[in-house]
Amino acid sequence: MKTLDHAAEESFDEVFLEALDEGLEGILGRSPKQAILYHLEHSFSIKKAEIPERPDVFHTSLEKIFGPGALLIEECILRILFSRLNTSYEKRSNCGFADYVEQARTEYAARHTCGAEGMDERIGVYMSV
Repeated sequence: MKTLDHAAEESFDEVFLEALDEGLEGILGRSPKQAILYHLEHSFSIKKAEIPERPDVFHTSLEKIFGPGALLIEECILRILFSRLNTSYEKRSNCGFADYVEQARTEYAARHTCGAEGMDERIGVYMSV
């Protein structure tokens, strides 16, 4: 499994989609994963590539397909996502799937911004010597 260190050049959406694939396939298997993605696109008008930007629609669609079982699938995806971002996933009663995805996106952006700023500062120090 890749972590953020190995995925430094990947966008958040790419990291999310890898976690989505791994989570769906881990719980359902390869063929059922493909069937679900097909069903999401054709019955709920959400393409796989759109899921990172529309996690609320993904959540609602999964609930319609799996009922309460959707939460288990979402939790698996989130655990993988947060693991790839080298951060801990803490389940909270007042947060939904879209909230966690937004939290992960924010943490991803903050780490990439801090890393870039840190690099600029180090380059500035070396250049000023």
